[in-house]
Amino acid sequence: MSADEINVIRFWGAQIPVGWDLKKQIERAKDFIDHASECDKNILPTNYKVGVNRPTYSYLVFPEGFLSGYFPDFLERNGRTLEDLIEAEHEVTSYAKEKGVGLFLSTLYVDDVGFKRNQCRVYDTKGNFLKAVNKTYTTEYEACLTGRITDIDSNGEGIEDANWRDYVLENNIVDLPEGPMGYRAAVFMCNDFWGAQMELDSLDHRPCLPRLALQYHNPSIIIHCSNAVRGNNRLYDMINWNWHSSWLEMISACGSVVFSVDNSYKMDGTPWSGKTASPSGVWNIGDVNVSVPNYGEHYFHWGQEFLNAPKTEDK
Repeated sequence: MSADEINVIRFWGAQIPVGWDLKKQIERAKDFIDHASECDKNILPTNYKVGVNRPTYSYLVFPEGFLSGYFPDFLERNGRTLEDLIEAEHEVTSYAKEKGVGLFLSTLYVDDVGFKRNQCRVYDTKGNFLKAVNKTYTTEYEACLTGRITDIDSNGEGIEDANWRDYVLENNIVDLPEGPMGYRAAVFMCNDFWGAQMELDSLDHRPCLPRLALQYHNPSIIIHCSNAVRGNNRLYDMINWNWHSSWLEMISACGSVVFSVDNSYKMDGTPWSGKTASPSGVWNIGDVNVSVPNYGEHYFHWGQEFLNAPKTEDK
């Protein structure tokens, strides 16, 4: 590979507050976009060569429920409407398009058939909408939301593995057009990645969704947007942290890069200066590539260099 053939795809993570104020969340998103955009201009590829232009395609990853805030009355609080949320998304995605960065924008939303969803809405670096990834394993806290278990197979029984494989491909796999051919992300939100053992109904058949993605769909990277309980019980916090840390290493060791981002506030949007519920950072085949402090606000990045990446075109 010659130095002038190298392109770069880079992922930025933001361990930042998931709060209640929609305008404040828009400001936080724009600050993150500005930071990544400016830093991209100053980060040199490994095989840097003066006078050679290397296109860099950056995607920004937000914690679970970031734009809307992660609370069940996300459409009613403070007089908010769905239109307000749609306008907020448009403002953020338009700004990202202007700066030339892609987004894994996490938010609670309403889909085309009227179901309330916990989504990660993915946009490429040209501002094109790629996919809305829905959270599958919703919790009691998210009782107002819809997941596969509750709206398709209410008792969770009788789901053949092949059906789950197809579901993961349709719902969780996103092909990124700026990467080399076949460059794809597997996107999971919180329990869809963790497995949620303490909340598992005995009647539910819940396969390990990341393992299905790795076994059948060959993702280049796993994107994980998380936002879990913290700050309520010291023992529960410790158990959660240990589980989360080990599971990140385990899934990555199965053969992938895992890029994980958590919220720096409490899950319900309360300001918090303590430890996050899970580590943010990057794991590569089980090894920690990027370690992020386990409290407070932090931006971080991880990238890959590759040969002759195709450029996206405006639609």
